[in-house]
Amino acid sequence: MAPFDEVDSRTPPGYNSRTGAYHVRFDRSDSTSLLDTVVRSVAAITDTRPTDMETLHGRIDTDALGELFSDTTDRVGAVSFHLNGCGVIVYSDGEVEIHPPKEHAPV
Repeated sequence: MAPFDEVDSRTPPGYNSRTGAYHVRFDRSDSTSLLDTVVRSVAAITDTRPTDMETLHGRIDTDALGELFSDTTDRVGAVSFHLNGCGVIVYSDGEVEIHPPKEHAPV
């Protein structure tokens, strides 16, 4: 899966018009946690302050999510959930796919 294919100058960075989703890459070597990456990305896409969003803890076991994708083992899989009206899929390779609600999708 190529996360940034079919992106052009009329669409926001990371938006893939083919999938209708934003694609963000979580970098395990960065100091930003997976949870922060998800929350900040959803907040930016929905134009909402992270502190004004529902908590991620109310949607998914955040400790389990962090542990599941915390190391570089050969785990393969994905976890999906909803946050702030967005469908979120976290893949074991570090890709985060965010499907925004219609009112936040580019035209």
